Amino acid sequence: MPREHLSREPNNACRPFPSEVTESLERAAAILKTASRVLLTTHVNPDGDAVGSVLALAHDLHARGIEIDVALADPPPRYCSALPGIEWIHRAPQEQPFQIAVVCDAAGIDRIGNLETVARAADQIIEIDHHAIARPFGTIRIVDDTSFATAELVYHLLQTMESNITPAIATCLMMGVATDTGAFRFTNTNGRTFALATQLMDLGADLAMIMDRVYDSKTVSSIRLLQRALGTLKCEHSFASATLSLDDFSASGAPQEESEGVVGHLRSLEEAQVAAVLREAAPDSIRVSLRGRPGVNVATIAERFGGGGHTAAAGCTINLPLADAELKLRAVVESALSSSKSALDGNGSGGSHAANSAAKPHRAQDTTCGG
Repeated sequence: MPREHLSREPNNACRPFPSEVTESLERAAAILKTASRVLLTTHVNPDGDAVGSVLALAHDLHARGIEIDVALADPPPRYCSALPGIEWIHRAPQEQPFQIAVVCDAAGIDRIGNLETVARAADQIIEIDHHAIARPFGTIRIVDDTSFATAELVYHLLQTMESNITPAIATCLMMGVATDTGAFRFTNTNGRTFALATQLMDLGADLAMIMDRVYDSKTVSSIRLLQRALGTLKCEHSFASATLSLDDFSASGAPQEESEGVVGHLRSLEEAQVAAVLREAAPDSIRVSLRGRPGVNVATIAERFGGGGHTAAAGCTINLPLADAELKLRAVVESALSSSKSALDGNGSGGSHAANSAAKPHRAQDTTCGG
């Protein structure tokens, strides 16, 4: 059976959406199919779901003869370097204005960094996202917080557009599925996840390459950077944190994006309910990656600093010197942990339920900052 027919047949990856999401999918499909120039972007410090979702759409629009500009405020993580279409990504739009701006996996338009002004100038903004805590901004909003990845929503948009899902598109979507579910280990993994993964494999997704790049490909400089981060480790009151200064990046020879994954090592500590890595992107500009175990919503912590993300994985920027940022973050995290503990203690049997949940393999993914 030809591949192009596989993508259009009903399958177990299909699902019912709320009527407003279905209407948004149809509206977005209609305007994208007739678009002339489209900007595609995502959140700062992009992860596999963000990059994979953007590139999947880029492949489809490019095949339709539509002019695309794939611009990101920050470079994609190193593990995305083998994705088909990665060469399209650059740091600033080449021309303005755009007819349509598509923003994937961002909890707010302020999360796309220096692309915000360009995106706002577009005639239409299509917002595609699955964050539970979000600040709406799109003229068309394809937003569903029960989706396990933004890639799932992009898949359904492509279905609505009657797209030919090529092996390149399938691989990009699989990057989002695999990373946002932590290789199918996180609690957002469900039957739909495996159904979509099966469909994408049938369409030619290169899962082996993705797993190798994400989980089994490290550079010497990234290991040296990890060593320096672990040298700053603090674990007190159920909060584990580490810092990376500009000097640490210089001494290790690692670029900023090689700090991805450090927070996962902290998250694996049995004593930690919340883990954070604070890295100095520039003087007085500290990027924070947050991870949490069940019972703690790190997205609400990130929101305190203008960031966002998911319950178990989030990120933000704190505009303070590194030491001051760590102190301020620690105060907010310890307050959140105290509130969570009080809520569990007050719920009686609820505390037992949370403990049972914590025993499940729920790992905030160690490859992203969250949107």
